[in-house]
Amino acid sequence: MKLKHLILIAAITTMPLGACNANGTNANTTEQSAPVASVTNKPDLGFLKKLGVDVSRLQTIGDKYDSDQEWEPTALTDEQVFTLLPMVRSMNDVEIEGGYYLEAAKAMPEGHTMLIYAVEYGDSGAELMGIYDREGNLTDFMQLGDIREFSTQQCNDEMTQGTAQVTHTTFKFNSPAEFSIDKTVKVADWKRAPGNEALPSNFTKVHWLVQTLDSYEVDDQGRITLVDEKEVKRQGEVDPDVERWSGIARLGQLPASDPNRIERLNDKANELYEQLGRGDYDADPSYHIQMVLAEYFDSNPQTLLQWIYNYRGKKTLLVEHFEQIFANGWRNKFTLVKAIEQMRDPDAQQYLNDLTAQWGPSDAVG
Repeated sequence: MKLKHLILIAAITTMPLGACNANGTNANTTEQSAPVASVTNKPDLGFLKKLGVDVSRLQTIGDKYDSDQEWEPTALTDEQVFTLLPMVRSMNDVEIEGGYYLEAAKAMPEGHTMLIYAVEYGDSGAELMGIYDREGNLTDFMQLGDIREFSTQQCNDEMTQGTAQVTHTTFKFNSPAEFSIDKTVKVADWKRAPGNEALPSNFTKVHWLVQTLDSYEVDDQGRITLVDEKEVKRQGEVDPDVERWSGIARLGQLPASDPNRIERLNDKANELYEQLGRGDYDADPSYHIQMVLAEYFDSNPQTLLQWIYNYRGKKTLLVEHFEQIFANGWRNKFTLVKAIEQMRDPDAQQYLNDLTAQWGPSDAVG
């Protein structure tokens, strides 16, 4: 199954990890348990079977998983999605827009299971990674972007040649608790024989190419830590707008439990603002920053609210963007009110109540 590129990051949300961690530990702590080596070869799919998920065609990941591999989609019902990814319910009042599919599973340390999801949303698509404990509780989450993108930019009427943006991704598992994601994105000219409907694989010219390699560890609590990220190859000149969008998108693909991602997003916003000035920054980058920030709120609202409180009295772009998320209706103000009610520090709670009192459409709460 081939999925197209997901344009809006906001089409997919992430889970409030602090609320779903099965053993009650705080998923937002900066301390990470050391990765462990105890793991069986076969993933425990018992929690999926209890939900009535058909796992007969679900791929089991070994030491390597390549985006070129063919896979049979395991479609999920809305109720199965709501159980496996409960945050989706808050984004869909009655039924889910788009389709969620299980793509592959991998056994992880301490009885945890990694699931790779594919999501279709209109003409777009992307992949997600979730880590689950034995009871099926989500312990961490990552967006992967489109791991097998083929997005045609132009082609002739016969569809025998053209130009496309292409993504190829390889997951490698170096040990039970360690894995890497090797991703190559390129824009290239392609050709194929008349009447051939398969995705082109004959590339005649590469306009630009960027290859990245990110390394991760999974600890005994089922949390993902980004250990290293690097660019290993670059060819040609990438369009500056694409370069900026890619840099922001990579921040949107950090693990939901990453304690540094808000600060990194704040630094990126400030960097782009200084480079571009208010006009050019507002014209495009600010929108993408807001979409990533909205997902940070979805995945760990308490962490984001606490960060805002810690920065009280300081003017930050992220607070401005956070307000715009609700003013533009991209998130329901009611979810913000409920999140503030759950804050444990009364001073922080009062500060956030005062700060956000006028945020959002007037009919958003109630």
